[in-house]
Amino acid sequence: MTAIVAVHTPEGYILAADGRQIHGASFDDEAVKIYHSSTRNSEVAWACYGLVSYPAPALNGGYLDAVESLQAVTKDKNLVEHDFSSLEEYAMKLGEFLHFALVNYSPVACYREEYYPGIVFVGNVNGKPERAKVEIRHSGCQWLNPCLANFSAHPCGLAIGYGPEMVLQGMENSEMLYTPKSLDDGEKLAESYIEICIANNQKFDECKGIGGDIHIAAVTPSGFEWKKKWFLARKWKSVRFTRLSEKQRIRFSWRPAAALSAAGSSGFGIRVHV
Repeated sequence: MTAIVAVHTPEGYILAADGRQIHGASFDDEAVKIYHSSTRNSEVAWACYGLVSYPAPALNGGYLDAVESLQAVTKDKNLVEHDFSSLEEYAMKLGEFLHFALVNYSPVACYREEYYPGIVFVGNVNGKPERAKVEIRHSGCQWLNPCLANFSAHPCGLAIGYGPEMVLQGMENSEMLYTPKSLDDGEKLAESYIEICIANNQKFDECKGIGGDIHIAAVTPSGFEWKKKWFLARKWKSVRFTRLSEKQRIRFSWRPAAALSAAGSSGFGIRVHV
């Protein structure tokens, strides 16, 4: 699993993600999952989850890189100069492009649900703050058309793009949630969510696979700005959690996640944000 979270503030949106990426049997902790794009009337930050590379023997190298393909299409002149009516429209446009690439270059789809490709978006369209999420699922080993997915926010403004709901519930029970009044407040709230996920990746299945550096960006009507990059969480905290399945409170201390290096080459093969 990966962790991607957005926080709405009066100044704009914060988008944060962990940095762990799987490369076959190994992984690295420095993957940047947040990207910036813009059009004539929008400023957007987006992040991918699920598989980000797919077997495609017809292509040079044998793999379709979803992130590189999406980055390329966001720079296309026709897209950049288009006026979008909403962020959902923009999200579906990129989802349709990715779906076209998958159907044509990697048509056989037999992946577990947690590996379904998805893209989380936050930004401003015509100066209005919006968020959106698009996913591409499959049935009978065939890719289905992209669809908008739920991306609702807690009353404090925090919205989980992808990640464990139990962490948000734990933060609420521990009175760690608050309504941010600035981008800095939003940054701290987003960072806390991902830090807790990382620190408990060996303790709870819901947090398994989340780790590495924490990357945080801000997007406002005036543009995109990195708030934190190449930052590895190494903090100690104590958090009170409620596991809804157990109906009981669990008190625990969480320790810093170790920075692990990927063994062997990480420049080829299946890559996944899990």
